[in-house]
Amino acid sequence: MVAVLDLALLNGQADMAVSASFRTFALEQLGRDIRGVRGRSMFGGVGVYAGERFFALIDDDTLYFKVDDTTRPDFEARGMGPFRPGGAGGLGREGGRGRQQSESAAVPPAPPG
Repeated sequence: MVAVLDLALLNGQADMAVSASFRTFALEQLGRDIRGVRGRSMFGGVGVYAGERFFALIDDDTLYFKVDDTTRPDFEARGMGPFRPGGAGGLGREGGRGRQQSESAAVPPAPPG
């Protein structure tokens, strides 16, 4: 998985699902371009909505966007990996029909400098 900014590791709090500072940061950044952005706590993470439309989630201080077969190649071309609940060996491993269960992509790290 790839993080925009892994604040939990920087602060020595790797066991925290979503830090308040990352949640605020991500929602503020998304709110610059998307009207009505809000976060809703769920299952230890944060669901991200524009109005009533769910379009992203935050887990382990990583922002993931919801994707489909049309948008997935664009995200993958930018180095964004899928959401895997429980980590690389967790529930998000390839499932039943040979596809990853995840329908989301992580935002890649910000460029240095």
